[in-house]
Order: sequence, then structure tokens, then C-alpha cells
Amino acid sequence: MLTRIANLLYRALLGLSAAVLAAMMLLTVANVVLRYAFNLPIYGTVELTQFLMAAVVFSGFALVTRSRGHIVVTLFESALLRRAPRAYHFMSSAVNLGGVAFVAFLTMKSALFLAQGDERSLMYNVPEDWFWGGVSILALVGVVFGIQTFDVSSDATPDRHGTAD
Repeated sequence: MLTRIANLLYRALLGLSAAVLAAMMLLTVANVVLRYAFNLPIYGTVELTQFLMAAVVFSGFALVTRSRGHIVVTLFESALLRRAPRAYHFMSSAVNLGGVAFVAFLTMKSALFLAQGDERSLMYNVPEDWFWGGVSILALVGVVFGIQTFDVSSDATPDRHGTAD
């Protein structure tokens, strides 16, 4: 059941990431064309781009967590994989989950702190706690995906590019 939900979440997040990245690209192109061709820039483009960039980064963070594609140090990787592949898999999953959980904790802490006040974005007056709440949800999806990487019964280990076999 958890795998099914995680797969659905993964596909939805992949679509969201692609849509947000396309929107950010189109917004930037439209702003450049309107600014230089008609001297009519789009109001608040920098703020919108920041919101979209955060969505791309944190959705990508969750997607990379699921595919075990985070940056790795390969100095001892081959020796550990030869001698203790399950221990290597467990250790890499534990470090991965710990990092993702720490980021989720920090984003939730920011959202809860900002919820106590009335901080708002400058251009569009969006409540900052909503923004950080959304980022926290994306980070928590990363935690769910990080938990899913703990399948130590599997022989699937990350390859050189971080994707499972």
C-alpha cells in the first residue's frame, strides 16, 4: 500500500516539477521579451521566480531521494559494496534519510515560526508561512521516499549515477 501511494506521489511530483519548471522558463522568457521589446516588464517576476525555484528545488529534492541520486563520495564505495553490500545500502539510506529529515525539520520549523507572525511577501503579499508550509510538504515527501530506500532485503544498490539497478 505504501509503495502504491509512493509511486502515485512520485508521478504527481514529477509532473508538478515539469510544469513548474516550464512555468518558470516561460515567465522568464515573457518578462525578457516584454521588458526589452515593449518596455513593459511583468510585475513581481523576481518573487514569482523565487517561489517557482523553491518548488523545483524541493520537488527535485524528493525525486532525487527516491532514486537514491544524491551526491555520493565514492572513495570507499567499491570496497564496501564488495565486502558488505547490505551494510553499505543501510548506511547510505540512513545518511540519506537523516539529511532529508533534517531539511524537513528546518523547513517545518521556519513555517511554524512564521505562522506566529504575519510575514508576507513584498510584491504579492503571500503569507510566508504558506510558502514555507508548501516547501515543508515537499520535504516531507522526501522523507517518505527516504524511508522507502531502506528496503535492505533488496539487492538493488545505487549505480555510479545514483539510480537503483
